[in-house]
Amino acid sequence: MEKNLNIKFENPIKVSLSPLKTPEQKRKEFERNLKETKQKMDDAFTDVGEDIHVFLASGKSFNQYTRDRMSTSFESKKSASKRVLSRLNKEKSGYKPKKHHGKFDNYKFDKDLFLQEIQQNPAGSTINWSLLARKYDIKSKNGTTPKNAGQVLKENIKISLPTKRPAKNLKTDIKRKVSSGELYIGVPVAPKSIVKTKITDAGTLNQEKEQIYGRKIPMQHIRKSALEHQIQSGTLRFFTDEEYINISDQELRSRFLRIQESIPENRENAISFLKSLERTRSIKLWHDHSDILNHSYVCFMLSWLYDTANYLTNQEYMEKYPERRPINVQAEVEKTKNLYIWTISQILNAGCKDEEQMTYVETRLEDLKDIDTPIEHDNYKIQDCLRLFSGDGPARQFEGGQQRGGNYPCLCGVHAEEHTNLLHCFQVSPQDLDDRCRLATSSNSLRKLKEGCLNPFQNLKKR
Repeated sequence: MEKNLNIKFENPIKVSLSPLKTPEQKRKEFERNLKETKQKMDDAFTDVGEDIHVFLASGKSFNQYTRDRMSTSFESKKSASKRVLSRLNKEKSGYKPKKHHGKFDNYKFDKDLFLQEIQQNPAGSTINWSLLARKYDIKSKNGTTPKNAGQVLKENIKISLPTKRPAKNLKTDIKRKVSSGELYIGVPVAPKSIVKTKITDAGTLNQEKEQIYGRKIPMQHIRKSALEHQIQSGTLRFFTDEEYINISDQELRSRFLRIQESIPENRENAISFLKSLERTRSIKLWHDHSDILNHSYVCFMLSWLYDTANYLTNQEYMEKYPERRPINVQAEVEKTKNLYIWTISQILNAGCKDEEQMTYVETRLEDLKDIDTPIEHDNYKIQDCLRLFSGDGPARQFEGGQQRGGNYPCLCGVHAEEHTNLLHCFQVSPQDLDDRCRLATSSNSLRKLKEGCLNPFQNLKKR
């Protein structure tokens, strides 16, 4: 390859593709990963709020959480009796477990002050035992410093891994955080009345009416939370009004060139157009309707699309934050999926029906009417627009008003037999939303829609 390209490679190509790490770099990476893993385990088990998020994300019930807690953090009475009996038999036979620290009374240091400092540390904090051993100057009986002084301190106070909190305490904290607003669960939407059959104490069947709701996180709340997260992560590109006013002509042309947009001839129009482009984020909507364990669910989620007009590039992020670890900015922006609407219906297959999905149209329209309102945080003023929809085939057909199945199941308007004919597909002009609205609001179709028929073009006869 060097002869053909007439280039002399200083290092092997494999080194450029995957740079070799020195033993010191591998050791530091291992220690960092070990420290982060231990911290995550401590946070997930202790009362710092993380255990609540871990429990809510697991989808477990409180009873299942209790069973898992007892099986992982405790041992059964039978196992404990067997272990104690085995230890007693070994001690009677002269066997003693080996200790690497000896008697604690033989070590000289300020034990009360050391214990007081340990108790002041918050739960889950990382402790450097070797550093503490040098701080308290541990000495053995003969006046020398033991080589395993850090191990002596750790064994002296018998540090162990924390156990999970009981489900009762977890439930109390969840109720408290929900009532205080620290855990935001949204607002109830789309009320429905169902009939539940219960067995009384006498053994008879009793039917009761119950009203259930879906839950919606308002789009305004999601937009503000996403803005705060993007500002904190440093991925958002933002310029003040003064910077737009004082922008040079060369910088103005380069900014339009970077986002691949044509620049207006008038300078004021160009600045106004650039400001609207760089301060308008694009939202992607996704929803799905299916059945899990004979219960249908409806789930809507929102995420943001990456655009160089709104967010930094990878190179710009590295130049702006040289002290941070390099990241994939597009992956960071688009990986966050925000829960928008969620409900689980007690009626089998209800979530897959158009009637069920139509109950969320009204509350979605309320958010769409309010989406033009800009949001502000830390002097950042940003607008959003609903750019596209993502989902499976039935979800896209419902969202675009397309029939399911039949000869024209695709939104492109091509006959099913011509889907593999690329020449025919490129010659067809698909209908936009305005065309679909005009068809849906025609005289006969509008009358059927008002009568409650959600598919006015179904079962039409040829004439």
